Amino acid sequence: MFLNKYFKLLVLVLVCFIANAQTNVSQKIDNLLEIYTSNNSPGLSVKVIDKGISIYSKGFGLSNLDYNIKNSDSTVFSLASIAKQFTASAIWYLIKENKI
Repeated sequence: MFLNKYFKLLVLVLVCFIANAQTNVSQKIDNLLEIYTSNNSPGLSVKVIDKGISIYSKGFGLSNLDYNIKNSDSTVFSLASIAKQFTASAIWYLIKENKI
């Protein structure tokens, strides 16, 4: 019983610590992106993944300026041929890391 109380307290402290750390990360990212977050500007979506876990996901600005449709973290963007540059960069990075 005595150990059970301390275990519960430890779990509570860890959960609070993790929640605080995520809040700090979210706040830092929000501060970095503040200049891009005008409500009437073309927008962007940002997702940060750390060790396979999503730690930040948010949309900024508008996805359609004519109809004032806001971006979200799940907005689908039409990338057209710009995707080729991202793919080439990713492949080059993997080659440099000797992963392919």
